[in-house]
Amino acid sequence: MRLYKAVAIFTALSLLPLVPASATDTKPRVMSGISSDSFGLIINEDSASMGVTYSGINGLSGEQSSQSNYPCKSLQDSNCKKPEITRFGGIAILSPCSVTPNQECIDALSAIDKLGVKHIATYSRSIDANTFQGDLSKGLPDGGSISLWKFDQLEGNKEFAIVVAEQISNKPNDLTSFERTSFKAFVYAYQERVVPQARKAQPVEVKLSDGRSSINSPGPIGGVDFNCIWVETGRCGAEQQLDPEIEIQLSLKVSNTMTGWLQGRLIDPEIQIKALDKAFNLITVKSKPADVPMVAATIKMADASEKILGLLKSRGMDITKGGSFANVYSYTSEAFTYLDAFSKSANDTASSKSYQWSFGSLDSRGPNGCLTSKSRLLGLITTNSMVFEGSPPQFKNGFLQYKVGGLHNNPDGTAFKGAYDLVIDSAAARCLYKFSKAPISAVISVVSSNGENQVATTTVTEKDNWLHLAAYNFNFSSPTIKIKLKQKAKTKSK
Repeated sequence: MRLYKAVAIFTALSLLPLVPASATDTKPRVMSGISSDSFGLIINEDSASMGVTYSGINGLSGEQSSQSNYPCKSLQDSNCKKPEITRFGGIAILSPCSVTPNQECIDALSAIDKLGVKHIATYSRSIDANTFQGDLSKGLPDGGSISLWKFDQLEGNKEFAIVVAEQISNKPNDLTSFERTSFKAFVYAYQERVVPQARKAQPVEVKLSDGRSSINSPGPIGGVDFNCIWVETGRCGAEQQLDPEIEIQLSLKVSNTMTGWLQGRLIDPEIQIKALDKAFNLITVKSKPADVPMVAATIKMADASEKILGLLKSRGMDITKGGSFANVYSYTSEAFTYLDAFSKSANDTASSKSYQWSFGSLDSRGPNGCLTSKSRLLGLITTNSMVFEGSPPQFKNGFLQYKVGGLHNNPDGTAFKGAYDLVIDSAAARCLYKFSKAPISAVISVVSSNGENQVATTTVTEKDNWLHLAAYNFNFSSPTIKIKLKQKAKTKSK
């Protein structure tokens, strides 16, 4: 007992020098202490960081349900040359352009403060985490690690972590050629902490009882009451609340094969795209962070409805005993169903809320040719809603429609106000309605699930070939944002 107390005191004291008095930790996103007589639900972001992300390329063999997984340091690694390998998969974290100038990379991070002054961040270092060597001749980039950046004069948070994570796989029926299937970019404020139990983020190959190979990855650090954005041996970057009044601007050098749609957690975003050469574009996104609510709800087994029991059973959970929870991603269709089922047990109130800044690729395959492209980016969709559609807006009966959802109240009991921004390529918008190049106007409505129109603040602007449509301050639970574009008919000249 005395040794435990000594360690606890040492840990507490070791944290103090690294934490400014102004630091504000975000609340943990994990559910702990759920009783054995209850079920739980967490609706969370599909975060590509939170202390468990590292770059890794893996060779895989066998069927999905019984596959072997071999971590590799490069394609020349013996693990990647096993004859039984049938496919490759992995994550490549982008490095700053000063580190990897000849491939996709992070070009710059800046911030605009409350007075409109622009601050430029400087790259400090990349964390000590697992990396891998790529092969650009085969389309495989280098896998780097989370990069740390610092502002000298910015008020408030000065240290930021950037995570740009690309999902990588081999091309169909070709083990010698690779492609990016998706990506996500995150900007976090952090404070460095001494955490003795933290370990370097890297894969560990293990042998299962049936002889298959698997990979153990570092999970959330036990015994800490904050979110670790990054981890190294003995240290972690504790996530801090972003200032909602500070605009963040991130520039990425990306392949010109990045096309279609983007989706994110941003408020009032602006996007710019500049061609650098025949292979790369510079994409710049500027925005304030979005205030995103989350839910961690529990319900007693005896009180669980047939709907809840059916949902949990469909996930393979044992409904004859409690003590477990379903973790549902916010952008999935099932998130709407789970939220509706658990809303009463959550008292129609979010369990926590944090400011987030992120965007990433969006699967934009669909029947409408105007909203699909393999040659250019078409738009960016952002919202602060608890759950939302993981697809571009649908064009139905002359309206662009997009569904969002959430609980009515903030953690403090006040009404939560929704925000939705659609930044769409002007040519794509005109294509939908067969409009000319003349100016476009729009009518934006927020329709509640009962069919009633809500009062919302709406704006429509067009600048630099982007049409920006926004709806703010609407209520929940499952409203649909509907947009009708208009253009004045040409008057006949006499």
